[in-house]
Amino acid sequence: MSGANPLLYLLYFVIGVVFFVLSFLWWLHIALFLVWRDVNGYPLHTFLNRFFIKLGDSYFDFLGIAAFGGMGLYLIWTVIKGELKFGLRFTFFNFYPMKQNETWMNAFLFNVELILISSCAVTQFCSRAFS
Repeated sequence: MSGANPLLYLLYFVIGVVFFVLSFLWWLHIALFLVWRDVNGYPLHTFLNRFFIKLGDSYFDFLGIAAFGGMGLYLIWTVIKGELKFGLRFTFFNFYPMKQNETWMNAFLFNVELILISSCAVTQFCSRAFS
């Protein structure tokens, strides 16, 4: 690629670091709030729940809501990216692949259905994770 802008690679690096931090925050929140419990059955730490509440109380209410929405949007974006990247793959076979200018209508509809089903699961998971 001759003539590629070198700042584009810097942008990719910054986006990669931001997404790494978001993924790490998700994993940490899942571990501290959903998986590990104390003797009484309460979560070890409320982590992101407390952060979103303080963010909304300290500055203005919409900031906490935007951060919550951003975490949910990031999660659904990763689900969509994974589904488009891998599709419905079994060992050596790839059913309903999404390829540019080569996707059949039934493959497109099947992948949209998978995304719609997973969006309901992500919504349910976010409501449980940020209760």
